[in-house]
Amino acid sequence: MSAKVIIFFALLGTALAFKTPSEDEENRVSSDESQLQFRKEVTTMNVLCTPCKFVAGLLVDFVQNDEPKDTAKGLVRSECNKLPIGARQLCKKIVDNYFDYLWGKIVAGLSPQYACKAIKLC
Repeated sequence: MSAKVIIFFALLGTALAFKTPSEDEENRVSSDESQLQFRKEVTTMNVLCTPCKFVAGLLVDFVQNDEPKDTAKGLVRSECNKLPIGARQLCKKIVDNYFDYLWGKIVAGLSPQYACKAIKLC
């Protein structure tokens, strides 16, 4: 397994480890509220953020190696197919729905993190 796949799983595991707070937890006082708000945002954002950064990270390599866009798309889909089913599905959704946007952002020089933020997946 490549280092990027291992990092993807580590980030995905971290993202999925957060639980959505219960209604009782949300009613706690101010310092707890900011922590809970943060946890809520992290939980919802990371579901697509982690696979987006994975795909965008692959695109960085392909752009640096001057791979044609269509070739890169096929190679990214191949990398998605190597992932376990849940991660594979998210990865393919990112490719199917956001590949052109991500490609443009990466070609423009954005990092994977900022590319995914620019398309509102992080």
